[in-house]
Amino acid sequence: MSSSMTGAGTGFIYDTDDVRNCRNRCEQCQLYQLLNNEQGGTFTARLKKASEADKRLFGPQNFLNCKTIAQYQRCYSSFICTQIKTKKELQRELTLLRGMKIVFTRGNNNRALERQFKRAVLASFSGGFKN
Repeated sequence: MSSSMTGAGTGFIYDTDDVRNCRNRCEQCQLYQLLNNEQGGTFTARLKKASEADKRLFGPQNFLNCKTIAQYQRCYSSFICTQIKTKKELQRELTLLRGMKIVFTRGNNNRALERQFKRAVLASFSGGFKN
């Protein structure tokens, strides 16, 4: 997403047990302790802080990439359905969606998860965009 959900470059979504059991007590979270001091850049593992506006749109987690894959898909759908206003913006988001890759999963079914993710996002909205 071109919102603060992705920012510039490549990022990671952490669908881990820590994320699945998140209670926003970041200082007690192993994932937070591991990545808290990670530097940003084009290819970064850092956690991306959520603003209050982000939390209203994407859910209560303190970091945008502390999401399960299913939560992230709902965030992406929500973003497209509520924030995209023009055909050009939609095309930009669909280009990002097309390039989205899942690089690691426990079950090693990355391609199937990518297809499922992309289809769910596409199914969540319909036309009605201005030029």
